[in-house]
Amino acid sequence: MAGTFGATLLESDRRMAVRVEIVPCLRDNYAYVLIDEATREAVVIDPSEAAPIERAVEAAGVRLTHLWATHHHHDHVGGAEALARRHDVRLLVHEVDAAHVRTLGPRIDVAKDTDRWSFHGATIELLHVPGHTLGAAAFAVTQPEALPWIFTGDTLFLGGCGRVFEGTAAMLRASVERIAGFAPESLVYCGHEYTEANLQFARVVEPENEAVVEALARAKAATCTVPGRMTIERVVNPFLRAQEPSARRFAEGHACDAIDSADAVFATLRSAKNNFRAS
Repeated sequence: MAGTFGATLLESDRRMAVRVEIVPCLRDNYAYVLIDEATREAVVIDPSEAAPIERAVEAAGVRLTHLWATHHHHDHVGGAEALARRHDVRLLVHEVDAAHVRTLGPRIDVAKDTDRWSFHGATIELLHVPGHTLGAAAFAVTQPEALPWIFTGDTLFLGGCGRVFEGTAAMLRASVERIAGFAPESLVYCGHEYTEANLQFARVVEPENEAVVEALARAKAATCTVPGRMTIERVVNPFLRAQEPSARRFAEGHACDAIDSADAVFATLRSAKNNFRAS
């Protein structure tokens, strides 16, 4: 049973500061806690594991009001049921994913592409970005006098993108391009800490790209690479560079079929990344 995303988040248009707290989960996942500093209310994005999120919520002294998920994979919603029951909250998913989280019963809200709502002055927009899964979503967050944020789940990673599980490579390419074009100056909060391995692959694709070399050095020196900047992703992420001659040359050297479009380049890059082993 799924309900329409309720009006409770739509009540406030007050301009209040919202901040993000990063919560490492499982082996390399990230969950995110959006905190309104004035009301001490919080939303969790991608509640993959309950215990670390409970600790973060308690340490921050906030009240959990909602859960949002970028997609239905267990490593993004595995803690949702326990959190929903303990805090009496609901999980918001894209409408395609409602059938995949049935164990939450009536504690499900559904949204569709371009739905918007407010969280204490921050405007949230859900973008349907299928490819990794058919119900994959990104959450774009804008608030006054701040850079936009976009929570991309496993669709767009820093330096890379997710695997194609339920969609097609062309579908995933359209989705990552949509994310990148939504707010070119945005900060990117992705679902996993894969940045170093992704940039190692990017360096193989574009060995003469100095921006990749610099980004890889930064990633190696960092414990946590999120958030990234979309302006940097545009120059280092090979999956956002399928129209570049360098990416096409790489694809032509690794393709089984003719490379006749940017979609074909992207598909070849994704196939090559599937078999890539980072050092």
